[in-house]
Amino acid sequence: MPGSKRICRQCLKDDFYLNNIIASDPDASESCDYCDSEEMTMSMETLAEKVDWLIENYYRGGEYNHYLEEYEGEPLFSVLEQEVTDNEHIINDLSELLDELWFDWSSHERKYGDEPHFVEAVTISGNLSRKWNSMERKLRESNRFFNMDAMATFEEVFGYLHENHPSAFIDFEPNTSIFRGRIFQSE
Repeated sequence: MPGSKRICRQCLKDDFYLNNIIASDPDASESCDYCDSEEMTMSMETLAEKVDWLIENYYRGGEYNHYLEEYEGEPLFSVLEQEVTDNEHIINDLSELLDELWFDWSSHERKYGDEPHFVEAVTISGNLSRKWNSMERKLRESNRFFNMDAMATFEEVFGYLHENHPSAFIDFEPNTSIFRGRIFQSE
């Protein structure tokens, strides 16, 4: 069963996030089922959950185009090859786990259909994403005012937007009242 297998960082693409998950796994000392290395490992089940999160947040399901008789986007295999590993055996095991994860037993339907295809959602670059996360952490944990790192990140993000998508900005006249609102979510 693929879910009980272990996988090491050598078998995966070099990813800081996955490496941290592997390092914090309580069973990380178990050997890799794919290359038998003594590197630290994590379960394939955990990897499938993280890949599910990745696809949920950075991709959207590709629609079937009846006119062209093909799916839009890349098949699951290609997405896993690009994001996780080049190893075909690992991709097949991971695909099987994701298929199980995405199957709804009550409706007998799959979350992304029988032939899942995906289109990359618009996201900010990895480098900018790291800067943004770092800025968020610093604003929460340290200097909230006059934070030069935050200012540089804002200039990078909003400078690009202002130059390329000026309609995203609204100019206010002096003495215009602005109110702050908050969204509350409950689950």
